[in-house]
Amino acid sequence: MGKIFVALMLVLWTNCSSSVAYSRQHTDVSSPRQIFYLGQCKVDEESQNIYAFNFSACIKAKIGSSLSYFFDNFNENYSTYYGRGYLGLHLSHWLSFHSELKAVVVNPLGLSALRAQDFAPEYTLIRIGNPAVDQFRVSAGRLRLPFGVYGSEIIETLRQQENRVYWQSPPFGVYLTFDDAIATQIDVGISSDIRNKSEHQTRDQNNVVQKYSRYNEAFTVRIARDISIFDSSRIMTSFYCDLLGERRVGGAFITNTITGDSTYFEWVRILFDRTNQSNLFKQIIRFSYVTSWRGSSRWILQVDD
Repeated sequence: MGKIFVALMLVLWTNCSSSVAYSRQHTDVSSPRQIFYLGQCKVDEESQNIYAFNFSACIKAKIGSSLSYFFDNFNENYSTYYGRGYLGLHLSHWLSFHSELKAVVVNPLGLSALRAQDFAPEYTLIRIGNPAVDQFRVSAGRLRLPFGVYGSEIIETLRQQENRVYWQSPPFGVYLTFDDAIATQIDVGISSDIRNKSEHQTRDQNNVVQKYSRYNEAFTVRIARDISIFDSSRIMTSFYCDLLGERRVGGAFITNTITGDSTYFEWVRILFDRTNQSNLFKQIIRFSYVTSWRGSSRWILQVDD
C-alpha cells in the first residue's frame, strides 16, 4: 500500500542565497559604508570599490519546523525542528572567514522510535582570494571537498532521509580554485580525517584476523565549463579517490534561466576496491527543478533514483 505523506511546515527564515560582495567606487564620499549585512548580504554595486573593501560581516539565519505523517505506519511519523546559521567575515577584499552550523531535532510520534539529534558544522573555513576579482583562490578548514553539485533545496525533514555518501569526504582539508572569469573553473582538493588514526581488527571468511585503519585521505578534481545553452548552462565533471580504496566519478548539467529558475541533472557512481567482489559499485541519478521566489512561494521538484 502506498504511503501518503503530509508535511506541515512553519518556517521563519531569511533568504539564504550565497553572494560575493564587490562593487564600484561610490561618488558620494559623505555616505558611510555599511559594515554589517543580514539576509541576502548583497553589497550595492555603486557603494564601494572592491580594492578599498576592508572589514564587513554577513549573518544569515533560518529556523523552522515540520510534521510528517504516514497513515499506514504510525511508527514512522515524526516532527522536526531545525535551524541553520551562517557567519561570514570579510577581513579584506582577499581574506575572508566563513562558517555555517546546523541543528536538527527529530521527535518521533511512534512509541518504538528513538529521538534523533544532529548538531554539527556544515563547514568552517578560511578563504584567500575573492571570486569577484581573483582567478586563484585557496580554501582551508573543516569542509567538504568540491565534488559534483551537492545541491538540495528540499525541506529539512526530507534532507534527513537523503543518502549523502555520494558527496562526502574526510572533513579537514584544503582546495585550490582556478577561475578564468569567462567560462572555466577547476577545483583541486585534498582532505583527511586527522582525528582517527587507530587500527581496528576484523575476521575474513576463513576466520583470519585482518587489521585495517579507519584513517582516510582523499583527493578530488572538479572541472566546470559554462556554455551558452538555455540562457545560461554549465557542464561539470568530478573525480574522487581515497586511501580506503573508494573511487568515484560524476557528471552534471546545470541550467539557469533569466527568470531565476534552475534545473540540474547529476549522476554519481562510486567504484569500490576490486577486492570487494560482492559490491562493485553503486550510483545515484538526481534531477532537480527549483523556481525563483514568486511572492512568498516557489516550486521545488527533486527526484533521486
